[in-house]
Amino acid sequence: MTTIASLPAALLWAASFAASTDGSKGPICAIDVRRQGDGIRIAAVDGHRAFVCCLPASEAFFVPEEPLRLSPKTFGKAPSRKAIKADLDDSGIVQFKGSNGMVSGSAVWTADPWALVEQPFPDLSAIWPSKEQLSCSPGGFLCFSPSYVADFMKVADKLGSGDAVRMFSQGSHGQSTLWKAVLDNHWLDGACEGQEIALEYLLMPKWVRDRDC
Repeated sequence: MTTIASLPAALLWAASFAASTDGSKGPICAIDVRRQGDGIRIAAVDGHRAFVCCLPASEAFFVPEEPLRLSPKTFGKAPSRKAIKADLDDSGIVQFKGSNGMVSGSAVWTADPWALVEQPFPDLSAIWPSKEQLSCSPGGFLCFSPSYVADFMKVADKLGSGDAVRMFSQGSHGQSTLWKAVLDNHWLDGACEGQEIALEYLLMPKWVRDRDC
C-alpha cells in the first residue's frame, strides 16, 4: 500500500457538511480534492451551498495529479488533536494521525459508487464571486436556512483562529453570499505558519416575499 495523499483531517470534516446527500446528484455526493496551481483545493457542494479551502504547497500535505473523490461520511466526525492528518492510501484506506505520527483510527475513504460516475465535479470558479462583486452591505433583507448557517458556524467555532465570521453579499437578496473565517494553524500542525488560510462558504439565501419580512 502506498500513501497517495496527506491532508488536514479538519478540513475534510469542514467540507463534509456541504456535500450532497442525494444519491442522484453523482459527483457532488463526494468531497472533491485536487491540485490547484501550486497548492491543494478541498471543496464540496450540494446545490444550495459550497465549501472551499485552498492550501498553499507544503511538504506536509500533498495529493496526486488526478482529483480525488472522498466519502463525506468518513470525515463526518469532528477532528481532535489526535487526528491532525488524514493519510490516504491506494487501497482506499485513510489513517488518521496525530502530530506525533501515531495512528488514532482508520476508515474507507473512497466515495459511494454513485459519486464516482464519469461526470466532472462542478466548475466552482463559474459561481464563486470575485472580490469586486462582494459588498459588506447586503442591499436588502436576507433569509437563510438556519441549519445551513449553523453548519458553517460549527466549523468556524471549531477550526477558526478568531471569534468572528465575515459575511459578504453581492448587493441583492437573490444572489449568493460568501462567508469567511480564518483557519487556526493548529489544524495544519504548523505547516503553513504565517500564512492566512481562509475557510470559505458560499450560501444561497432563501427566497421569501417582501411582505413576509
